[in-house]
Amino acid sequence: MKRGFTVFELLVAACLVLVFMAFTFSYLDHALHDTQVMALRLELQGLRQSVQLYRMLKGNNPADLAALIKEGYILSMSERAPRPYFVASNISGRNIPVDPFGHEYQYDQSTGYVWSNTDGYQKL
Repeated sequence: MKRGFTVFELLVAACLVLVFMAFTFSYLDHALHDTQVMALRLELQGLRQSVQLYRMLKGNNPADLAALIKEGYILSMSERAPRPYFVASNISGRNIPVDPFGHEYQYDQSTGYVWSNTDGYQKL
């Protein structure tokens, strides 16, 4: 009577574990990407509403997104804010909100339009 596993059986088991891990990591990567896209859409909506609020209260568009932060229309995650203020999840060293993919949001002062600079998501 034999005891233990043969090398072939161990190799088959290792291959099955690797295949399972590959599928799992692929699924998790896809889920992370979907979450980033959802966060991007929500942040864009919040930034655009902040610009509209500024325009309603001041009568003109802000000079840039940093002006919204400076004047308190966009707050950092560490600040507690009552509604209707937008809380940015990440702010760059240049005092500009950063999207979930790590790129600074772009802003057009003449139109008040905010968009992401991440490839493939400029039109959201």
